[in-house]
Amino acid sequence: MDAETPSRSSAVMATRGRSTLLIGASRDFAVCRRVRHGEVWVSVAGVLDYATRDVLAVAVRDALAERPGHLVVDLDQVRLLDASAIGTLLRMHELADRCHAALRLANPHGIVREALQATGSFPVLVGSPAEANPV
Repeated sequence: MDAETPSRSSAVMATRGRSTLLIGASRDFAVCRRVRHGEVWVSVAGVLDYATRDVLAVAVRDALAERPGHLVVDLDQVRLLDASAIGTLLRMHELADRCHAALRLANPHGIVREALQATGSFPVLVGSPAEANPV
């Protein structure tokens, strides 16, 4: 994140004709949604923890309301992931199943990947190691 990221705890910005929607942002956290290769992508940046997990949950619920076949949560820019956020991701995975959508995580690396593996949620949320980095 750069110094120009909004300092408020959440922001919703949308412009007609643009493919990216910033769902929430703060100094150390941002979530945005876009359509990429026919899939809905929710990209997360910063620290995903107890304080920020609800913004992600809202973004995923909003994306699922669009009835996508595939929903990807991109963790490429997540620096830290705590147990409460993993619980939220698992609940969002279950919600996606109930909505007949496939939710998967993309680009988990470093401590984020280790946290997912340590909790046993990696195979559920990501799939095989080869599927972890689709980009």
